[in-house]
Amino acid sequence: MDFFEIMRSFLTFFQDNLLITIVFACVLLFVLYWKTRLFLLILFITLLLIGILYIISDVTSTGLSKKKKLIQEEGISLRIKPIYLGIKCKSGMTIHKQK
Repeated sequence: MDFFEIMRSFLTFFQDNLLITIVFACVLLFVLYWKTRLFLLILFITLLLIGILYIISDVTSTGLSKKKKLIQEEGISLRIKPIYLGIKCKSGMTIHKQK
């Protein structure tokens, strides 16, 4: 799952559930007004976790794309037919060598 897909799913959840969004915003505003340090701590931890999630999703997506490329290249190389070279011996028999 891509980082932007996760963010899009959060946004659609909050857009579909307006009551939960309003309650969540009120709780954040209450914590911001009465407990500023707690709000800043929550904000810092949230931003840190978002950054870590973004880095993890970026690294795994890069690995998946490289894996897909390797699989495709391997599939292409398996589809190539081997070339046989016919070599005639002194006795007149043809020996086939794979190139």
